[in-house]
Amino acid sequence: MRIPTDLKLLKYIFNHYINDYLAYDKQKNREAKIHVPIDVDNIAKKFNIEGDLVFGRLYYHLNPKYQHDNSDGVTNYLFNLSVGGNRNCINFPMLSSILADLSNDNYRFKTSLYVAIIAAVVSVFSLGISLKSDISGKPEVKVIQAPDKRT
Repeated sequence: MRIPTDLKLLKYIFNHYINDYLAYDKQKNREAKIHVPIDVDNIAKKFNIEGDLVFGRLYYHLNPKYQHDNSDGVTNYLFNLSVGGNRNCINFPMLSSILADLSNDNYRFKTSLYVAIIAAVVSVFSLGISLKSDISGKPEVKVIQAPDKRT
């Protein structure tokens, strides 16, 4: 069992529930447009883990990490236990913002990693060339003197 990263988990939720979010204007089948009910156990099955692990990640880890307090004293959470009659709701606009930040951070990390790997390969290659030239002997250097102009 491999526990998914926050990025993988949130990306799956986004991709799996985007149509539900977009369908609100036509169907009005939930309390509020921004709060989309999710099936925690179904998401857990996708990653071959227990539903409680997905619930715990959303409720105990990601909620405190990304909660937002408005100036009027209302706290917005990524994951709500219930909104009206709907249970286990994700705040979809907040989810998309968090996902954008995590994707950007992941891109920066991978880019830095690839640049570091390329630099290491170039360094090893340069070292190999340097060692090869030292082992095979130093190349002969001919000194050519300029003609004497005093005469």
